[in-house]
Amino acid sequence: MGTISTKGLKAKNKSFYCLGATGVAKAATDTNNCALSHYYSYEFKQEADPSFDSEQWRNDHDKVLSKTIPQIKKRLPNTKFLEPESQFLKMRIENKTVFGVPDIVGIKENKIFIIDAKSGKKRKEHSYQVSLYALMGIANKLATEIGGIFLSYPSKGNDSEKVELIDLGDQEAVDKLWTKEKRTKVKSLMKKMGEGHEPDANPSISNCMYCSWKNRCSLAVKKEEKELIDIF
Repeated sequence: MGTISTKGLKAKNKSFYCLGATGVAKAATDTNNCALSHYYSYEFKQEADPSFDSEQWRNDHDKVLSKTIPQIKKRLPNTKFLEPESQFLKMRIENKTVFGVPDIVGIKENKIFIIDAKSGKKRKEHSYQVSLYALMGIANKLATEIGGIFLSYPSKGNDSEKVELIDLGDQEAVDKLWTKEKRTKVKSLMKKMGEGHEPDANPSISNCMYCSWKNRCSLAVKKEEKELIDIF
């Protein structure tokens, strides 16, 4: 019996085995470096987390995205923006598939521009995720060079009509993010995907806190609640 229970879940068809760019970015930044969780995400479609309000997330995300689009079009004039159905990107790492769907993809003078909207707080894996999208765009031959990568967040102030658009840089910035060490770490992870046997788990509070497999994993570490003191 495996460490993670897959009872009631349907395995992906082998031709659709893949790991999302979000998972790769989390592994690269050690936000979640548990190979076991990524292994099951590669082979199984994850069930909805009952504690996660997906509808609220979608609404919040769409609000940020809708306010980002006019800003980025003003920022990048004469850029061709791809239709949503053309934004499904894939690439191979160690002969295993990584997929991703960035929010906005623009092409100008054979350079690719990627913009991703976030509805929550800034997290270190976000820059790796959006830069990976750009690399995937190059792998899909959408362009030959990275022109720019951007992240968009809700405004810090009380102005609900604005977003914070962050320019992370171009090809040089992406190359600095994806160092040899980071690439080696991701390659090592992808080698373990779809091999027919579980890789070692790495349970910890940080790895397990937001892991989508925590409720099915026998090794999951749960954050301990602070014991309240009776002062009466």
